[in-house]
Order: sequence, then structure tokens, then C-alpha cells
Amino acid sequence: MKPSEQPLRHLEGQPRPDEDALKLEPRDVKRVDAATLEWTWGDGHVSTYRFKYLRVSCPCAACVDEWSGKRRVEVSQIAEDVVIRKFEPVGAYAVRFEWSDGHNTGLYSFRFLREICPCSECQARRAAEGAKGSEA
Repeated sequence: MKPSEQPLRHLEGQPRPDEDALKLEPRDVKRVDAATLEWTWGDGHVSTYRFKYLRVSCPCAACVDEWSGKRRVEVSQIAEDVVIRKFEPVGAYAVRFEWSDGHNTGLYSFRFLREICPCSECQARRAAEGAKGSEA
């Protein structure tokens, strides 16, 4: 079934989600191996995230300075073998991970997860967008 053919999950009387919202809606999340999660998005895109990549990318205020945007936690401070102990949905827009290093305050919005997708297609798109921004 194509993503556009999948039934919409909305309540009677509620506005239908826009196309971008549907694109950001996860359809499936599964653990691929001991250190990897795979997300299939509403538009069919598949994102594969290594646990350490997600932990290093944590957007919470303890990991990223709220004013400067500078990372407070360096890659070298995160153990190579960090794992997700559990994760839970936060509303209909994010997930919270509980990490083996005890960290659990980061909310990873679906939009954020899609923005940090490490696949070559998404990296190329981000590079192209960055090049357009620097031309202005």
C-alpha cells in the first residue's frame, strides 16, 4: 500500500493533518540490531539511526545550550556502547528515550528525527539547502 493510500488516523470533526504532518508520522519503528533503530515514515522514507548518533544528537537543554545552540555534550563523552533502555511516545509528535547512561530528558520530535536522518538522500538535501542559503 502506498503511503498516500494508507488510512488517515484522525477523529471525526478534527481537521485532517496536512501533507507535511503525514510525512512526519512514523508508520513503523523497529530495532534492527543491538545498536540500531529503523523508522519508516508516512511518506515511505526509511531512516536508520545508530543509538550513539541519536544520543549525541539529543536536543535537550542539558545537551544543547538554549541561547547559543552550542552542544554541551561532546561526542567523546558518550560511550560507544550506549543503548536505549526504553522509549515512549510523547503526545502525537515526539518520543523520549531512556539511555543506558541515565539520560532521559530529551524530547525527539518527529520533525527533528526526520531533519537529522543520516541517509545519503537526506544528507544531500541538507547540503543543497545549505548551499542555497549561503548564496542569499
